[in-house]
Amino acid sequence: MSVVIDYLAQYAEIEHIPRSDVEKRNIIFKCTSEIGDEFICPICTNLLYNPTMLSKCRHVFCTTCIVSAMKFQQTCPTCRKEFDSDSDLVSPSCQINNMLEKILVSCEKCETEVHYEKVTDHFNVCLEAKVKCHFDDCEQWTKRKDMDEHEGSCDYKYIECEECGCSIQKHKMAEHLSEECYEVEVNCIGCDKVLLRKNLEGHMKRCLKIEITCPNKECEYKCIRGDMKHHKPKCDYRPTKCSKCRKNIP
Repeated sequence: MSVVIDYLAQYAEIEHIPRSDVEKRNIIFKCTSEIGDEFICPICTNLLYNPTMLSKCRHVFCTTCIVSAMKFQQTCPTCRKEFDSDSDLVSPSCQINNMLEKILVSCEKCETEVHYEKVTDHFNVCLEAKVKCHFDDCEQWTKRKDMDEHEGSCDYKYIECEECGCSIQKHKMAEHLSEECYEVEVNCIGCDKVLLRKNLEGHMKRCLKIEITCPNKECEYKCIRGDMKHHKPKCDYRPTKCSKCRKNIP
């Protein structure tokens, strides 16, 4: 019997990887020789992956397949014999495992032949398998052999800001330079003086061309800082002293 091996569900569950991520890798293995029915899972009809045996009837299944079947009914999918949940799930004989591991399979993408026990190892290094870009937020899936080229130009790669030395994602660099970088030269909105952004806040607290509000309580008069000295002495809301007790009165 020749069989195509699609073990995505088993691999994803055992390796704790989302099945959707595994499927995007777009890789299938195919047996290169005839194999017996005893190596085929009756549930998924694929080559056994991480096999488990029911002790009462000795039928063998993929572990994830039989565990999933148990959620609906606790009878053997082959002979319908009842079993007692997890206590009846045991490892098959070493002979079955040894024979299974030595079955030769071929990667459908790169045509590399490996023993079945090495399928996972090959799955993780195959140059034709698709892998996800490792940069944060990038959802691009590319063949492993092309990933270096993609990551070299990826908009989500981190690059060094030439002004401040910070590591910034490529697609955010323009925003960083225009709004955040403290080593970039900017103009004061009041006097138009050119200075580094890191010095802007301190400068604006002193700049005579910046519009400010009268400091007197309840006064809403606004003018540039340089002209405020003319307004304060005649401001209707300026504090005054009582001629009798000499206390300040708002």
